[in-house]
Amino acid sequence: MLGRKMIKRNLSTETVNILRVVMIAAVSAVLVMGFAFPALAFNASSTPFSYSGKIVAIDDFAKTITVQAGIDDQLTFRVNDIASVTRCNSPESFSNLRVGDEVTIAYYETGVGNLITNDVALLPSADMMNQCS
Repeated sequence: MLGRKMIKRNLSTETVNILRVVMIAAVSAVLVMGFAFPALAFNASSTPFSYSGKIVAIDDFAKTITVQAGIDDQLTFRVNDIASVTRCNSPESFSNLRVGDEVTIAYYETGVGNLITNDVALLPSADMMNQCS
């Protein structure tokens, strides 16, 4: 309590007001940046990239899938909570994905090595081709 009174006595009202403005500006900047960066990750004007291959790994906890298109060509995608998973244009869910499924992914890059998908299309197997028509 004593230390607080001494600080108030030593600082002029103008200095205290300047410190308040600086503190409010700093907190505002942190809040704005916190909301701006996630919004930039899914910029509506951004065109998603496409990647097709076979699912070789699924992490249910992290909600990621690893898709391999060739021997040395595989990418890991985080499946967004609002991602659509479809098979033959019918809705599916993340839990329906299986290792070995052929998929086409529409994804966005949100930073170095960070790939997020909003769209996972399961490609029909040969025996399901007739059901998709």
